[in-house]
Amino acid sequence: MTRNPIYVGLLIAASGWVVWFARVDLIVVWVLLAVVLVAKARVEERRLVTRFGDDYREYAAHTPLMLWRRGIR
Repeated sequence: MTRNPIYVGLLIAASGWVVWFARVDLIVVWVLLAVVLVAKARVEERRLVTRFGDDYREYAAHTPLMLWRRGIR
């Protein structure tokens, strides 16, 4: 379902805190967390392409980076 299940889990858990406490500053922190995790996933993705080449590209074509966007940018 995702190439980064730990990152998705962190975002889901953090969104639970945002909803539970219903504070605007937590929304900002959640957005920053999402940006950092997506950027980190893209860096890791480049390393995996370098290491595994076409095998990783084929895997990425069928599995979303998080829960969206299949393939590699």
